[in-house]
Amino acid sequence: MRSHIRPRKDLGQHFIVDTDITDRVAQLLGDLSGLNVIEIGPGLGILTQSLLRTNLNMLYAIETDARCVQALQPLKDRYPDRLVLIHGDALSIDESKLITGPTAIVANLPYNIGTLLVLKWMQSISLFKRITIMLQKEVVERITARPNTQSYGRLSVICQWLCQVECGFDIEPGSFDPPPKVMSSIVTLRPMVQPLFPCNQCNLEDMTNILFSQKRKMVSSILRKRFKDRNVEDVLKELNISPTKRPEALTVQEICSVATALS
Repeated sequence: MRSHIRPRKDLGQHFIVDTDITDRVAQLLGDLSGLNVIEIGPGLGILTQSLLRTNLNMLYAIETDARCVQALQPLKDRYPDRLVLIHGDALSIDESKLITGPTAIVANLPYNIGTLLVLKWMQSISLFKRITIMLQKEVVERITARPNTQSYGRLSVICQWLCQVECGFDIEPGSFDPPPKVMSSIVTLRPMVQPLFPCNQCNLEDMTNILFSQKRKMVSSILRKRFKDRNVEDVLKELNISPTKRPEALTVQEICSVATALS
């Protein structure tokens, strides 16, 4: 399916146009009874229609492009009691004021703000039952990466600290309009009742920023520059962490321990 609406590069738009893929995504979600669902960037409404064929309670579609909002109006008219169209920027919308009750996020995220949205949702993760999103495969690899791998970094630590991470399936470029130059993938984030390890979230976010902005350097070197009034070597020794380790070799638990000890 193609549309008269031309995707805008400045909005990172790659409209999903393959109904087989969107139906697969809807099937992947399982039972949605009693759940409200937020869809970010519905675009042409292909995924929206697949979602509306499930047993979800209410679908809130947030779209920044006025052309798409107008194009989705006939779909709104078909589902007046189950579809709410919201013209706005997903980065600035406060989901806690938007809806109440159990909520899931499902989206084909714009390429230019996908990572920012994921980090935003991690700051209010208790609002959501699950988050199932399409992203560039390289971003999904960063979310799911383990220590001592090239993709491991801030996104890996924050997401895995708060959520169980489940890989879905890959999506070929031809399923989008325009076709992106890279593969896309599905990932589901299921918030845990409690974070994986004790740590203040702000402290952990700060620590991941500090460490992974200089990920090629040794941990002790990075921390000495940032915490000049602390004996960093003693702190690392107490935590049984080698000072010569590099950030990409630290486990989520070790990063939580360092963030807590140096807070």
